[in-house]
Amino acid sequence: MEQIISKNQIETEKIGQDLAQKYLYSGGVIFLTGDLGAGKTAFVRGFAKGLGITRTISSPTFVFLKIYDRLYHLDLYRLENPSQFEMLGIREIIESDPKKIFIIEWPDKANLSNIFAKKITFLKTKSDNERIITIE
Repeated sequence: MEQIISKNQIETEKIGQDLAQKYLYSGGVIFLTGDLGAGKTAFVRGFAKGLGITRTISSPTFVFLKIYDRLYHLDLYRLENPSQFEMLGIREIIESDPKKIFIIEWPDKANLSNIFAKKITFLKTKSDNERIITIE
């Protein structure tokens, strides 16, 4: 387990960009947890940049899923029950292509306990912009 203190959004993006280097030639699943506004989407922006993705990255809160080349960015915040996740067919995509990368915000909204994933938690501190990022 590693804890990193990010002082601002730019540092959070850099943490994502650095972690992406481990996924340049492989796929995987990353779960992001933390309160609203904790920096999850900023992390994903940096991660995408680290993969060489130049498109604008925005939160998929209202559409559940955005696809950027081989990066699948899911936000399950609005998921009402775990069966909705199954209806999206994401589990099948995860299992079918090991080169794809899935970053899933709010994974606790779906029954994903049997999916092996790196877990990253974002914790707001008393400082407005500072975050404690824990990578497991």
